[in-house]
Amino acid sequence: MPDTLLRFKDLQARGIVNNWPTLKRWVDTRGFPPGMYFGPGTRVWRESEIEAWIDSRPSARKDVVTEAARRGEIPTIKTGKRILVPAVALDRMPQGSD
Repeated sequence: MPDTLLRFKDLQARGIVNNWPTLKRWVDTRGFPPGMYFGPGTRVWRESEIEAWIDSRPSARKDVVTEAARRGEIPTIKTGKRILVPAVALDRMPQGSD
């Protein structure tokens, strides 16, 4: 089955990125897939590359994140079963023992 191609608006709709400057910074510094030009002024990303990038990102253990957030050390956003931690907060998060 062919890979689905995502445009920037699709990345926004999925809550992956909100704006172009952030996307550019992630491509330059965080290994986000650069995508490819599909036509004049149109950049697309393979869904499989985006999913692989998301899976490669560090995931915080729920107990460590919740405890740090309770102490006010990092902000979190709770959505259903997931706890979203801004990437900036991951750099400051205390390390838990595995």
